[in-house]
Amino acid sequence: MKTTKTIAALFVVLLFAGQSSNAGCPNGSCGPVGGASTSGTFKGAPARMPEVTAVDSKKITVGDKIYLVDETAKIVVDRKDATVTDIKPGMRVLVNSRCVDRKEKLYQAIRITAKTP
Repeated sequence: MKTTKTIAALFVVLLFAGQSSNAGCPNGSCGPVGGASTSGTFKGAPARMPEVTAVDSKKITVGDKIYLVDETAKIVVDRKDATVTDIKPGMRVLVNSRCVDRKEKLYQAIRITAKTP
């Protein structure tokens, strides 16, 4: 389990390390960061994060996916450690998960990062 968390953390670090600013580009000519739209936002910006539609003590629903949440899930709300009760409908979230039942769109949450709108 520790190896999985270490690999996931390394992946996140590498993901964000690859997204650089346009600081070295003359007049911003290098284009948008991370292949995003011309508005200058990058992939994963709060405006692009999916929205929580329902919350229960054991699960959250994001779009058409259901994420089961147990005590091992790491939950962060506005950059602070939190619990599933701190997540409210309408919040924007990123969820790292593993598939439980693909047909039913049921997943086990490993890490939830939420941001208030």
